[in-house]
Parts: sequence; C-alpha cells; structure tokens
Amino acid sequence: MNTTIGKTFGLALLMAIGVVVTMLALGMFTANPAGAGFTQPLAPVAPANAKVLASDTLGVSGASVVILPTKARSIAQYTIGVTGTVGDGMSAINVGGTITVTFNTSTTVPSSIASSAVKLKATIVDGGGAADQLVSAEAITVSSRTVTITVPDMDSASGTGDNGIAADGGVTVTFTQAAGIQNADLAKSYTVDLSTSANTTVRTSNSYSVTSFVSLSSTSKARGVTIDITGGGFADDCTDCKIRFNPQNDTAPTTGAGDVSSNGSGTIDGNGVFAGTITLVSGTNVSSNYVWVTDSTGTSVVSTSTFTQKAGATPRSFSASPGSTVTVDLVDYSAVSSNTIVNENASSGTDISGSQVTNSGDVDFDVPDTGNTTSLTPYKFAVPTTTSIGTHVVTIRESGGATKSATFSLEVVSRVLTVTPATAAPGQSITISGTGFDKSGDFAADKIVAKSANGSADVNHTDTVSIDATGAFSFATTLPTLEAFAATSNTSITITATDANGVAGSSTASFSKTARSLTLSPTAAGPGTSVTVSVTGMTVDNGEVSGKNAEFTISAKDSGGTALT
Repeated sequence: MNTTIGKTFGLALLMAIGVVVTMLALGMFTANPAGAGFTQPLAPVAPANAKVLASDTLGVSGASVVILPTKARSIAQYTIGVTGTVGDGMSAINVGGTITVTFNTSTTVPSSIASSAVKLKATIVDGGGAADQLVSAEAITVSSRTVTITVPDMDSASGTGDNGIAADGGVTVTFTQAAGIQNADLAKSYTVDLSTSANTTVRTSNSYSVTSFVSLSSTSKARGVTIDITGGGFADDCTDCKIRFNPQNDTAPTTGAGDVSSNGSGTIDGNGVFAGTITLVSGTNVSSNYVWVTDSTGTSVVSTSTFTQKAGATPRSFSASPGSTVTVDLVDYSAVSSNTIVNENASSGTDISGSQVTNSGDVDFDVPDTGNTTSLTPYKFAVPTTTSIGTHVVTIRESGGATKSATFSLEVVSRVLTVTPATAAPGQSITISGTGFDKSGDFAADKIVAKSANGSADVNHTDTVSIDATGAFSFATTLPTLEAFAATSNTSITITATDANGVAGSSTASFSKTARSLTLSPTAAGPGTSVTVSVTGMTVDNGEVSGKNAEFTISAKDSGGTALT
C-alpha cells in the first residue's frame, strides 16, 4: 500500500536550472512539466483557536503540520498542508489517485479510520471545478502507521464530471479528531512522511511539537480531600519528583516554594505519563495557584488550570430532625477579623436547599481570625421545623468582604418516639424512647405528655429527661392513672415529647391503654390459704396529696351460695 511522491530536489535540480531556462526560451517544452514535484509547503488553515507552533513555519521539505491539541497522548486533529510555487508545484492527482501519510513511530494510529474523518481541500481543481471545497476522502486504508487516502471528486456539485487535484496547486489534508490519531507519549518535535500516486519521492514534513501537560482532577476542594494529578510528555523519572503550588504559570517555583510534596507523591512511567496525588491540609491552603510538577532532572511542567482550596464545613452529625440544632466545624474560611456568618441572610449566611436558616442564638456568628472554629466554639444553626424529610444541601457563606463558602449534605429525618410495651394499663410501667431530637439537650418537666380522647397527663411531671449526643433518649415511667385514663374500655394513647427547641415528636397510634385489671393467684383456695391479689391501673403515689388508700374486699361462696368468711 505504500507509494511515493515524484520530483527530485536538491543538487540535481539546481544544476539543471540553467538548462531548463535555455530550453524554455527555445520553446522546447512547456513551463509546467507533467510529473513535477512540490517544493514549498502551504501553511494549512489552522482550526479556530489553534496555536501555531514556532516549528510550523514554512520549509522546503514538502509539508507543514499543525496539531490540536498539542499535549502528549491526546487524540488530536492533524492538519497537513502541501503545495508549491506556480510553475513548479505538485503534480496533478486524479480522482481515484492517492495521498499517503506515514506517521512517526511514536504516534498511535488506529487500525481503521472512517473516510468521513479525513477531509481534503485543493487550491486548484481540475475540470473547471470550484477550489477550496472541503470534502471527505473517497476511501481510507491503514497499514500500521501508514494511511493511504483515495482522492474523491473535489467538487461533486459542479456537474462537470470528476474534478481531481490540479497541478501547481496545493492540498490540505485534515485528520479530524474522529480519526483517532493519538499524539506521541513524549514531549518533543516530530515529523510525518508524505507521497502521492503521482509522485514517487517521499517527502518529510517540517517538524511539529508535542507538549507536556499537567491536569488536576478538581480545581477546588476542601481540606482533607485528595487531588489526583495526571500528566504526560515527561522524559525522565520521578525519583526526586516535586509537586508545588505557585500563583505564576510562566515561572517554575524554586526548591521549597509552595512545596507540598510531603502531602503527596507521584511517578512517571516509561511512556512519560505522570500520576500523583496531593492531600490537602491546613498548610496547603492556597487560592488560584497553578500546580507545578518537576521531574528528577529539574524539568518543570505547569497545569493549565489553577487550584483554589475551598473552605470546609463538617457537621458533627450528617443527620438531623426538623427543629434540631446542627453543630458544624469550619476550616479554611477567610482569616480576617471582619469575617461573619450573618444570621438569616441569603448572601452571607446559611441555607438548607436554598431556604435561609437561623444561627444558634439568633445572632451573627463571628468566624475566628484563623478562619477555623475551635472544638469549644463551633458554628451552630437550627433546622427549620418546616424542613421536609430527605437529603438537603447546606451552604454556609461568609461575609465581611470575604467570599468563601462551604457545602455539605444533611439528611433530615423525622423524630421517632416509641413506647414499650405496645399496650399498658394506667399505672403500669412503660419505657418511652426517641431518636432525632436535639443532641445533648433535655426535656424539661411536664414536656413528655400522654394524650387520650378523654384528656392529657404529664408523664415526666417532676423529672428532667436528658437527650444524649446522638439525639436519642430513653425514659422509664408509668402510664398515668389520672381521670383522663380512668375509662374501662381500650383507649388510644399518644405520647408526645417536646425538646428545648419547642419541636415535638409523637408516638404512633398503635400504643393503647388497657382496662384496669385484678387477678388472684391461685385462682382457687380453701380457708386459711394465702391468695395474692394483683391489680393494674390503680391510683399511685405521684407526689400529689390524694387522700386515698387502696382497699380490697375479698368474698367467697360455697357451691350452695353460702357466704364464707
């Protein structure tokens, strides 16, 4: 499949110039001999925003090459331009003829390329066709790194028949990114070889440059996060590699400047690929800095984007219930004395899924001058009682001329309150448990209440019940025996518990009251036999003066109905 381009160059051509001029003067042959080669490449039309490298200047070797992007290992667009001067240009290539491009051994060429992924444009078209029509190749054949392009009708819309590439003109061949050509691994200069079916001499293009690069997995993260750093085009190893932050992208930092190598590491493999990480800590708190990677020989490569370490906000619990207080530790906020988190302010406060919330104590919160809160004075805010159950994004914004903010996800859960056993008679022991309440808070006396259709009664009328650090509590008590629960029929009971924030949790309706009961053990006994009497739902000593005592009367009759004593 390999063919070559014609037309000799160099010393032989120079020696023949005088003879050619003389013969032209005598009219012995035309000024445009068939089979003439190409001498001067045409600068290809670079894609929009393309950066033409210094090495892409015109030469006399046959073609110029522009690639985009230029970074190592990237899938790139290759634009190759070939032409010559009037009277001494490239030979005509008829429709069905071929242009062959052989890429260097460092460039990766896929095993097949769609004809639509390779475009051609001729400056002069045979048969009266219009020039500069961008057309797809007729066919593409790939053999290793050699790509043979079959020339199509360069102006099929003209209706003048087959329009090939005319002599003395030029052609631009563009391998779009869809062709899948991958740049070389190492950052240096490369060339391609070209030939056509009309010429047999292989021409080597001028050089083009593949550049090294450094990329970041994120341009902004908070402390504690690991940032992945990747790169390519390196020629040396990373036995003494350095990773540094620097606000400048045109001056490599000196040893130690912004050095964060102690927080990360990296390697460079045999393909020149760099892979490394940086773990963000307090000492790496940077704003709009580039990341530089320096290999073992001191060659430094800078990232194309900057990195800014975000402020961090970590709640001490990632779940809370409506009305509860959330405690948050802040780090890396702006270290200025005027930095404040304003209470209930949309631009410099806290919101849950876009809804403004109230700071603890309903006042503005001053961030310490260090930008970090301490364990004893964290930031706190209240979850609105109207917040729906589910996952919400919390955003905490600073003010006072500062611009940092932090976000985290908060799972808002319902308050759960359960009573065991599921049924109980007045006076019977019960245990009330709950979750999702105000962490480390308490229920004041009279704030745990039992309600029935007949009324309500305090369950902890003299006790303060503590809530632990997880928002849970458990309280053992008895079901009240007041008149509200004196009815003998089963009555549905609801237990409510209201914490210091004024938000209550309620038990489910499955908890119910049973009637008072009296049982004897044994159920049959003769005179003088001990009998145990058990009752539920009787009035108990609840700290109030009732003036009542429990009295029992036991009577029995024989089989004839005669009373026994």
